[in-house]
Amino acid sequence: MLYSLDDNQLARLILPLGELTKDHVREIANGVGLISANAPDSQEICFIPNGDYPKYINALGYHGKKGCFISPEGKVIGQHLGVENYTVGQRRGLRISLGKPVFVKEIAASGDILLGYSGDEFSRGVIVENARFCRCFSPVKDMHFTVKLRSAAKPSACSIGGISDDTFTLVFDEPQRAPAPGQAAVLYDGEYLVGGGIIASCF
Repeated sequence: MLYSLDDNQLARLILPLGELTKDHVREIANGVGLISANAPDSQEICFIPNGDYPKYINALGYHGKKGCFISPEGKVIGQHLGVENYTVGQRRGLRISLGKPVFVKEIAASGDILLGYSGDEFSRGVIVENARFCRCFSPVKDMHFTVKLRSAAKPSACSIGGISDDTFTLVFDEPQRAPAPGQAAVLYDGEYLVGGGIIASCF
């Protein structure tokens, strides 16, 4: 992730496509006869067949913790298949019926999966750790940015609610769906990337 690179790494970074658009790159590839020129776009990991991440992880010998589904009211409502099969914000494939839609709210260190009712998955902000900012940039409280919480997500307006050492708080202008601990929060000032960090918790 670019935000985590230091000055020495950036000085050696080569981005051969520069400002070329994807369409232009495809034209060039067609012109030199590359068989991948018209390959479909993909956002998945290319070496995992059919996007079956749990099967791939299990084949490597890793089997995640098994535990219980915990209802929004705190009741145990059944066993799940192992934490590698779920992600925060997931709604499909849970095989849970509580009378209204639910989603994965949290995956606990114990292996239990805490559920929330659909509509409750939005957060007003996040606490970010392991922060890194561009050397020429000094963030302060109430400074406004846009933030990307996922690579394919649209940037969202936010401001810094507080900052201390390598930790800062981000407050979203509009609640964001299912930001998750462990994800990166990457900050932009216009088209310029200015810093980021790892989400520690949401509120």
